Formats: sequence, C-alpha cells, structure tokens
Amino acid sequence: MLSRQSLHTAVPFFLALIAIASLTSAQTLPSHSPDTQPTTQGNATDDELGQNGNLGEDTVKPLKRLDFRFRYQDEKNGNHSFTNIVRVDAPFRLGEAGWKVTGRVDAPVVTNDRVSDDNPDGKWRTGFGDMLVQVLAIGPRRGFLGRFDFGGGLRVIIPTATQDQFARNEWQLGPTVAASWTIPEISEGTFLGLLIRNQFTVGDEDSGSVNDLVVEPTLHINLPGEWFCSIGSETKFNLNDSLKAFIPLEFGVGKKLGPSVVVSGVLKLPVVDDYRQYDGQLELRIGIFY
Repeated sequence: MLSRQSLHTAVPFFLALIAIASLTSAQTLPSHSPDTQPTTQGNATDDELGQNGNLGEDTVKPLKRLDFRFRYQDEKNGNHSFTNIVRVDAPFRLGEAGWKVTGRVDAPVVTNDRVSDDNPDGKWRTGFGDMLVQVLAIGPRRGFLGRFDFGGGLRVIIPTATQDQFARNEWQLGPTVAASWTIPEISEGTFLGLLIRNQFTVGDEDSGSVNDLVVEPTLHINLPGEWFCSIGSETKFNLNDSLKAFIPLEFGVGKKLGPSVVVSGVLKLPVVDDYRQYDGQLELRIGIFY
C-alpha cells in the first residue's frame, strides 16, 4: 500500500518541479565545467562544482543545484509520513567585492495518515505541504588562514498546505545566521559548520504557535573516491515552553556520480526528545548541478 501512495505523488511532484524551476533566476553563477580542476589555495573561490572539494553541502558555499528529496518520517503519535521535495538553490554574485546572494525554494508533496479536521478518520491522503523560501547574503571569505565563510538572511514558511494534516499551514519567519570553517588537514572540502535560526509563527497568537531556537552543528568529511560523510544535529529548543529540547543525531553518507550528480542518504534519530518532533527520519537525496 505504501508504494502505491508514493506513486500517487509522482504527478504533483513533477508539476512542482516545473513550477519551481521557472522561478530560478537567469543571473546565477557561471556554470561549472567538467574540466575544472580543484585548487588547494585557501582564498580561492568555491563557486564551481569540485572547486576546493565543494559539493554543495555547505550552507555558506552554495552551488546551483536542483534536488529531489524523498523523506520517510516515523511520527511522534505512531503515524507515518512520506514527503517528496523539489528543492532549487540559485546563488549569484553581487559585484566584485566577493559578496553573494543565494535563494532557495522547497516545494513539498506529502503523503500521510495523520488525523486532522480535514482527515478525521486518519486515512492515507496526499497533498501539497507548506512551501519554504530562503534568501541568504554570504560575505567574502575572511581571515583565519582564508578558511572562514559566513552569511545570514531569512527563511519564510508559506502556508500552502492543501489540508491540515500536511503541514501547520501558517506563516513562519526564521532569521538565520550560518558559518563554516574548512579543515583541509583532514581532506579537501571537509568543513565544520554551524547554523542558528529563530523560527517563529507570525499572525497567530494561540498556544500552538511555533517559537523555536534551532541550532545545527555539522561536521562534513570528504572521502576518497568522491564519497563523503557527515554527522550533525538539527537541535530545537522550544522558546514557548521552558526551552524544552529536541536533539537528534544526524548521520549522512553520499557520493558524487559523474560530473553533475550527487546522491546521499541522511538518517536522523532523537537522543533527547523533551520537545518531541518525530521518532525517526530517513531522507534520500538526488542533487543535479546546473
């Protein structure tokens, strides 16, 4: 039955792809070339695929990338959720000073059996979730041996869910700052990253409103043969409820396939769930660089 539900999402999934791709700016970073050779100079640009080991996994070193993401979530109330996400990342430069702006759009199609006002019997249904739009300004690489990158901006959650069980269906804002430190002593492209965001509901003052402090440390390691692995945590603290915490451990592994494709898988398991979000999450990703 689950496989039929997943197939049922295919048509809206690819319609969402067409819609989001049409929003991608024409003024993006220069396309990568398969002949581009990596460099080990600390102050070199990471704008191109493979440059300094960049595979588009670092928030503050974005690449032009189109992702198809397939997520399974074991939910806190015993339900299950399957989400297909089309994600577009589109960075471009601002003049010659080294600043960049990157835009991101996520369009989710959700299949789940949650009980809601729109689905009181808890039947399996499919529909559109809340869209995510994010814009970050990323500064030029700074000192510290030319290894430090930083940026900041805003994430917006747009209430586009077609039924209550697919998302919260409310406006949310998320001021965001992010930074990373490259560690070439381990391998080219290895980095330690940190992202901090305050995600909160706007225009809704009821007791169920979101007000989360999100802290995301990540260690990403590039391995031989164009493999990579990562460990991190998307930790959430509930600012509306005495800083109750949800701390999952996140394990990822992936590989670059050919000149323009990367595939990866990410497993998230909670270790502290005072602010319970889910019991487990598995996400498969296919990234296409353009």
